[in-house]
Amino acid sequence: MVPAIKAAWWPRVRQLCNSHTRFYPAYGLHPTFMESHQAGDIENLELWLRQEKPVAIGECGLYFFIENPDRADAAI
Repeated sequence: MVPAIKAAWWPRVRQLCNSHTRFYPAYGLHPTFMESHQAGDIENLELWLRQEKPVAIGECGLYFFIENPDRADAAI
């Protein structure tokens, strides 16, 4: 399983998994990279999941070990 932790990585992970028969995608938005995510990424993730049909949705957990996390953004 190959996780995509940022929206910008989803196409690269799709391409990688399409070129290797034993690689399977897991699309998500990792909370460690909140500064990289855009406001519409959650909605785009929902569309991406419907179109691409990955084997998993990954890297969407809440990581509150991060110093001073923005809990409002993490709860998007």
